[in-house]
Amino acid sequence: MASPFMAPLSLLLALACALAAQGSALDEPGVISGTVVGPAPLSAATVKLYTSDGRQLTAFVGQDGSFVFRDVPAGSHLLHPHHPSLFYPEIRIDTSTRAGVLRAMMVSQAKSMAVALPLQLRPLGELQYFEKRKPLDVWSFVKSPYGLMIVFSLFIIVVMPRLKVDPEEMRQMQEELRGTRGGAAGGSGASNGNNRVAGSAAPARVTAS
Repeated sequence: MASPFMAPLSLLLALACALAAQGSALDEPGVISGTVVGPAPLSAATVKLYTSDGRQLTAFVGQDGSFVFRDVPAGSHLLHPHHPSLFYPEIRIDTSTRAGVLRAMMVSQAKSMAVALPLQLRPLGELQYFEKRKPLDVWSFVKSPYGLMIVFSLFIIVVMPRLKVDPEEMRQMQEELRGTRGGAAGGSGASNGNNRVAGSAAPARVTAS
């Protein structure tokens, strides 16, 4: 009969083996490994490593987000994940020939920040390929010249015909308008007549005797 302590013991042994394997991978010289964290699927993501000797290495990300670089020389390297819709920070990694990965620092921020090992690279945000259109502001449109023209036209077409005007006042206004026009015409006629009379009166000629 199996002991009730066998199951927890087996679980602890498996966890210890996994941690030991992960630690050995981190401490293995020439190997840089980690995990890219993000929404699935992560198969479209890649990780680029710019080594201290001027090389550019590319690793494809697995379904679980894991990646690994091998035969990496000792020195200070730059690690940068790439994803079609997510933005990841750049990580500076220092390695040695004996201890493997020594430290990792995030260099995308204004101030460098240490990154815990094993590497878990998390996105800083989403990539925006297009500028978002601003929402329609009705009040700004009304205050524009086009909006004012539309409002004034609607007032003339819709409101003015509905205004009730007294017929007597309307007839009086029309008569005053006609009288004003007639007075102006009469004044201009009289002025023209005076000019004609003044022009017809010629001065008397003086003849010598």
